Amino acid sequence: MRRIALFALCCGLLAPSSRAEEAKGLSEAAFDYVGGATLSMFYHELGHALIDTMDLPLYGPEEDAADTLAAVMSHMIWNEDGARRNMRAFAQSWLASAAESEVGPEDYADAHALDLQRHYRQVCLFYGASPETRADFAEEFALPPARAETCEEEYDQADRSWGELLRERGEVEGERLVWSGPTEDPIAALLAQEVEDVNEVFSQAEEISVQIEACEEPNAFYKPEEKTIVICREFVEYLTGQAEEMGF
Repeated sequence: MRRIALFALCCGLLAPSSRAEEAKGLSEAAFDYVGGATLSMFYHELGHALIDTMDLPLYGPEEDAADTLAAVMSHMIWNEDGARRNMRAFAQSWLASAAESEVGPEDYADAHALDLQRHYRQVCLFYGASPETRADFAEEFALPPARAETCEEEYDQADRSWGELLRERGEVEGERLVWSGPTEDPIAALLAQEVEDVNEVFSQAEEISVQIEACEEPNAFYKPEEKTIVICREFVEYLTGQAEEMGF
């Protein structure tokens, strides 16, 4: 995979990047799915970390803001093939999760949007970032035409917030993301490499640790008191189960 460095966006230059080898026991399609959805969730949790460490103002729910960063980062730092792979996996994951869920009153009260809403928001933002080249992506996920009409404007709004912040952080010296833990597992190796790649394109206001650990639940979260992003092993296992059910 190759990705676009933030400082080179204006010129369309490409910066090379490594990729973890295919996970043992997973097909290439399954690894792309599990890896892409895991990376996108990492971007989401990084959004929470940036909001905390930079004391960023919010004009809406923090969970929505973190979801938006996942779409913006995929568009800004990946080339088209890699961005599509990540965003397709993230969108498919929310779609599958929605199909598994029975929505009750407590879900409407949750800080997170409903899974199906998160699915369509990711599809809309990614399509809106380049509507002239991604009509097929919107069609693949049956994005309603009425929503599609607003997606370019929605991404422009995201770019004026998250995009501008990432470009600014790409031009200043600062702290780094730090991988904490082993990398024998292929998904852990993929995340560890992603930490290094993100460090190549923008800096942090404070040092932030990133790790995979057992959590006893399929989840991912940011610990503000420890400045740590945690991807739960159970979440990776959950995605692996989804991949099997999808026939990957």
